[in-house]
Amino acid sequence: MNLRIVSLIAALGLAVLSGCNRNPAAVRDRDLQAGQKYFDQHKYDEASLEFRRALQADPRSADAEYRLGLSYMQLHRWAEAYRAFNQAVAIDPTDVKARIQVAELDLASNRLQDAQQQVDAILKIDKNDVGGLILKGRMAVQNKKYQDAQQEFLRASELAPHDAKVLNYLAGTDAFLTKYDGGEQIYQQAIALDPAFYVSYLNLATLYRGEGKTDQEINTLLSGIKQNPAVIPLYLALADSYATHGNWDRVPPLLVELRNNTKNSSAVSLAIAQFYFGHGKLQEAKDVLSDLLSREKSNIEARKALIEVELELRQTADAGKLNQELLKEYPHDPDANLYQGRLLLIENKPAEAI
Repeated sequence: MNLRIVSLIAALGLAVLSGCNRNPAAVRDRDLQAGQKYFDQHKYDEASLEFRRALQADPRSADAEYRLGLSYMQLHRWAEAYRAFNQAVAIDPTDVKARIQVAELDLASNRLQDAQQQVDAILKIDKNDVGGLILKGRMAVQNKKYQDAQQEFLRASELAPHDAKVLNYLAGTDAFLTKYDGGEQIYQQAIALDPAFYVSYLNLATLYRGEGKTDQEINTLLSGIKQNPAVIPLYLALADSYATHGNWDRVPPLLVELRNNTKNSSAVSLAIAQFYFGHGKLQEAKDVLSDLLSREKSNIEARKALIEVELELRQTADAGKLNQELLKEYPHDPDANLYQGRLLLIENKPAEAI
């Protein structure tokens, strides 16, 4: 191949590449694809960066705003998620999935009127939208209109008869209406329909606990763990059941099983520490967190949790030292500054705490 042909091919390649870079839609789609790949790998910081790049290429992309909002949700950056979802709705008012997320955040913040406006808009777009009907039912529950809620969940279940999530909402209204047998049957139906939807086991176990049916409560959670051996909330619910009913000797081996089935992740250690903390087992919580930090020294959640435990144990010297390290790295962290205030109050220095 002579030099002129090689040069021509190279020039054509550069022209194609530069053409793609000048095409906003192509750049947007490329960045969306990259962001979704990161999102699927649970790399939410990286995903949010790619979705923001997609918006730079196409500021009117409702899809990019929506995906950015989902990334922020995973990062617990609620205000930014709320803005992103609202922006998606502003760009495309018919974007039902974005409206549902806005309504969810409104509900979580007790902005009931705003949530109701979103629900009305969703059902105006599509009166048979299952997500909208579920939200309408949940709004009725918030207002203690349980019969109305039940009707909305019934409509949703007729439209999505194989959706275990819908059945859980329907069963919950039976529980609110003290129709415990009906709620139990619907939860069992949801479990049979989708054994991987672990929330059904948790809700059924909670129903049994309310009725004082301890054996059924424990057996339900054991069945849930058998079907979903890596789901943390099921183990913690069972551990709580054992502890509540005075069977503490069964807790440690259960938590060992949890560690073994989940590769002893940081999330598991934090959850176990929180469980011990909630049951007043402060030294056990400290041991778990100390072990986690021996493996992950920079884990900020573990460091904060350990400060909380040490404050409860009145180990102020240890808590103060760890908090000073945290403040040095993150001087504006609100939790670290709050801990500093608590430490100063314990040292009887209220003026400095303020």
